[in-house]
Amino acid sequence: MELNKKERFLFSTWKETKETSLKNNIGAISIEARANSSAQGYVYLQYSFTNDDVCQVEIEREKSSL
Repeated sequence: MELNKKERFLFSTWKETKETSLKNNIGAISIEARANSSAQGYVYLQYSFTNDDVCQVEIEREKSSL
């Protein structure tokens, strides 16, 4: 219920550092528990690659050309 009402958050993030490297050019991984209702929930998984900054610039360039 508290996840659904956004009164509580349950998440974790892993980022690449000098001490810990992630495989396949992944720069960060985030996982979060979310709820659709008081009786139903799901897991939200998001990851980004080490070239995320370059990709974001390209996305913005494409948006502005429309």
